[in-house]
Amino acid sequence: MSSTALASLLGLSLALYALHVEANASVPGFSALCDLTIPLTAVGLPAVEASCSATLTSPEARLLSFLSLVPAEAPAYLNPPNALLGAAYYAALLLLPPSPVTRLLACISLCATLFLARVLVGKREVCLLCISSHLVNAFLFYKIVIARVPKSKRGKRE
Repeated sequence: MSSTALASLLGLSLALYALHVEANASVPGFSALCDLTIPLTAVGLPAVEASCSATLTSPEARLLSFLSLVPAEAPAYLNPPNALLGAAYYAALLLLPPSPVTRLLACISLCATLFLARVLVGKREVCLLCISSHLVNAFLFYKIVIARVPKSKRGKRE
């Protein structure tokens, strides 16, 4: 199995777990594996709260309405959570052969990843599930878009 397929499977697993967390975040007693307190007192720093539940239930977790591409009150099929869009992306990479379509999907995914990572930094939130997904997306972009260009043509202008 190729590294692209393995990364796509990992991304799909992360996206499905994110959907599970989002669906159950408001259930009393539910605690996501990615909701952690990381003690840093040994190095003289305060503890860091990492909460994927908070992030996955924020307005940014539905990028289409957050960017005003669809109204926030739009039906779920018009305003899916980012995790569902990610699951569809990873499934497409597993099912489609390498093509201009998969390269375009990887470019769109990287743009969304960079935007959402910037939002997390701006809000000073730590979401381990999100960070893991961002790393998978960056790796997939590299493998699908950059590594496919022959080394002899990288950086050359015509």
